[in-house]
Amino acid sequence: MDLSLRDALGGGGVPSGTPAEALLKRDFVASLEKEAYDDKVGETVSKSDYRPLLDGKDPKSGE
Repeated sequence: MDLSLRDALGGGGVPSGTPAEALLKRDFVASLEKEAYDDKVGETVSKSDYRPLLDGKDPKSGE
């Protein structure tokens, strides 16, 4: 079997972006969105908890 770079990058002769592949990705994302998320460590940040980085590039200070 003679393989080329195109075969290696393209998935070995299987056309990329096949409908089954897109369906699989969509189903995976849908299953993640359905799962309940229990934030045990405090990873979720609301807009009121947001703190901008203080890197000296504040547009209000004129720098």
